[in-house]
Amino acid sequence: MKRLVRIRSREAPNTLLKMKIPRKKALFLLLAAAAFTVNGQIPYQNIRFKHLEATDGLSHNTVNSITQDNDGFMWFGTRNGLCRYDGYSIRTFHHDGADTTSLRHDFIYRIYNDSIADRLWIATDNGPCYYDPLKEIFRKCDIPGNRKNDIHFLRTSQNVLLVTGSNGLFRFDEERKGFTRCLEEEKGNIVNIYEDDAHTLWIESAHGTFCYDLIRHKRVPLPITLRNLKGRIQNIRGLKNNIILFACGNRLFLYDISTDTLANITRKQNGGGYRCAETDPAGNIWIGSEYGINVFTPQGRLLAHYEQSVDDLSALNDSPIYSIYSDRSNNVWVGTYFGGINCYIHGSERFKIYPM
Repeated sequence: MKRLVRIRSREAPNTLLKMKIPRKKALFLLLAAAAFTVNGQIPYQNIRFKHLEATDGLSHNTVNSITQDNDGFMWFGTRNGLCRYDGYSIRTFHHDGADTTSLRHDFIYRIYNDSIADRLWIATDNGPCYYDPLKEIFRKCDIPGNRKNDIHFLRTSQNVLLVTGSNGLFRFDEERKGFTRCLEEEKGNIVNIYEDDAHTLWIESAHGTFCYDLIRHKRVPLPITLRNLKGRIQNIRGLKNNIILFACGNRLFLYDISTDTLANITRKQNGGGYRCAETDPAGNIWIGSEYGINVFTPQGRLLAHYEQSVDDLSALNDSPIYSIYSDRSNNVWVGTYFGGINCYIHGSERFKIYPM
């Protein structure tokens, strides 16, 4: 039976363009999966969103994290359970106190697909666990001495799974299925990690952001462009194409590691701050905040702004944005605070929408 499940699941990526769309909201005229925008560009002013909410099977309308697994399933981490979506229906997973192989806790901060090990990692309000897709069970895995639940995961180019903790940086030991400390000298709170194309780790700690060369196994200084900034670099978010989004004081920047160029986007980003960010198939950056989504070029030019609209039912159905994820079919999934999931289906902007 387990093998049948796995074989069927490989068809999941093709079902994402077949999502059920309520007629009362809008009628989307779509091509098949081969639909693409002209010259690979996205006409951002015509983007529309498909909505998935609690009424469609989500376990909660606050979606803190989104990812896609090796079989193409979409996973949503909410405030009340974990959801798996195959393009047709949603399967939910919850904690069961009588079942030690159930989800560790229903409040989920973050989910991460470790594609090498084929594991879905879940950071919950009661510590981390991972999902075994073959046995369809969850396994607890504690970080020694860690006291925070909103942790980050990263599989490095050296094939090591790293996880942040309140007391340092840890690596996953495959043999004993547990975490061990790495970077012994860094025993404070590690907030976030990112690896760039030069195999350098960018590590945000409670004492500031620093770089670590994975090839030479040593700390290296930040680029001089960043060292010249006044203020502490924090809330870093590593993006595709060697781009880093970060805050410095009350300013917000995009930094291109390859070209060593810095773009100040503070005045263009409503409220100045952000919660999440993702790179779309055109290479542009979606930044989610309390006030919707802004789309920027890597050079910092504002391309579009999306927010909730009571008049347009194909717009975002909620402005506070908690998570953004671009899947392997180039669809962009947005997790909101009140509105569940909003999904931009790549290629759908080429067609008109006729309200029903």
